[in-house]
Amino acid sequence: MSTDVAIVGMGCVLPHGEGADALDRVLAGEICAAPWSEDPRYVVAAVPPELVPSHPGEDRAVTLALRAAEHALASPQGRAGASPLVESLLSHVDPGRIATVFTVSKGGLDLLRRDILPAVRQARSGSGPWIASVDPAAAARAIALRFGLRGPAVATAAACASGGYTMAAARAMILDGRADAVVCGAADASLQPLVLASYARLGLLAPCGDDGRPRGGPFSRDRCGFYMGEGAACFVLMAPSLAERLALPVPARLCAAATGATAAGLMAMPTDGHALAHVATTSLQRAGLDVSQLDLVAVHGTATRDGDLNEARALDRLGGPWAGGVLPVLATKHLHGHLLGAACAVETAIAIRVLCVTGRHIAMHAVRVDGDGEAASERRFSDGRPVRRLLKWSAGFGGHVCSLVLAR
Repeated sequence: MSTDVAIVGMGCVLPHGEGADALDRVLAGEICAAPWSEDPRYVVAAVPPELVPSHPGEDRAVTLALRAAEHALASPQGRAGASPLVESLLSHVDPGRIATVFTVSKGGLDLLRRDILPAVRQARSGSGPWIASVDPAAAARAIALRFGLRGPAVATAAACASGGYTMAAARAMILDGRADAVVCGAADASLQPLVLASYARLGLLAPCGDDGRPRGGPFSRDRCGFYMGEGAACFVLMAPSLAERLALPVPARLCAAATGATAAGLMAMPTDGHALAHVATTSLQRAGLDVSQLDLVAVHGTATRDGDLNEARALDRLGGPWAGGVLPVLATKHLHGHLLGAACAVETAIAIRVLCVTGRHIAMHAVRVDGDGEAASERRFSDGRPVRRLLKWSAGFGGHVCSLVLAR
């Protein structure tokens, strides 16, 4: 019996925009970074407010999540009203069998600053039901309510790996028979003074260059950290048999997933690559694949010294004919920023877009550990050959790691 799960819907909101057009802009190498309007000392990648405006009583992360879900469940023709995918699901599947697994990781930061704290200072009650918008499951509840999905609505918060954890959980729910379809993903809106100052204090934010953009990049010799962004990605998963019965196109399949931990503590970043290589190997074994059958690895790519070294060593640990910097590597945080709790979800959407397009030159890396024990890379462009199978991994604060195997 196949353990593949069909990905029949995908939506995203990035600093570059929405949907496939935004993903294509990322893959074209467009950097979306600018000094933060509230404090130009910080370079950030913000979703334009006119694209996703703030709503009273609703945290921005939830707003981004709902927008991504609308895209995931939207008509391919973009016509107004309920989408054919939603109509098809609700016409053929019991709403109680459609689950929602979505996280906002650090929900409530925007609403706390915009609504709750001003209300407290003025000794009055806040406007709107803010208590329902400040926990990691707020987006899952909001999506379920918006689309009438009555299956389990839960969150799996795992820092920067949260999106991968939601997809792993969604896949397990389908294979275990607990749900017929699952809407899953992650959103993050952490462009807040406290968060930015905290990462700056930790020395993880890249300084701004003379051109107003962050210096360095993942696996480069002059790498010096990341800049922060915001966004969301959402996916609709179901068994391939159900997708076939509903006559739904399947642009990508989630073949396997694995999760784990470094057990190194909140701030410690191991550099041995062991945990990432372990979940990657586990996911490949579950998919019945060997590393030599991969066309690409989409990495975390934070452009921090320890993070990049950890990933370079994890790639070496995978072994096989692809060791030693030969396996093509896709790293995109330098283009859209570190989306924190939404990082894995959005980067998975980007990786799926790579699966869906052919004949396009995409900037990739050949990553290795050099003689000085540094992570280094050569940037190369794909020759336009299709990518049929890839592995996406992510690592988060606190030691969360995950690996997804995706195929056309």
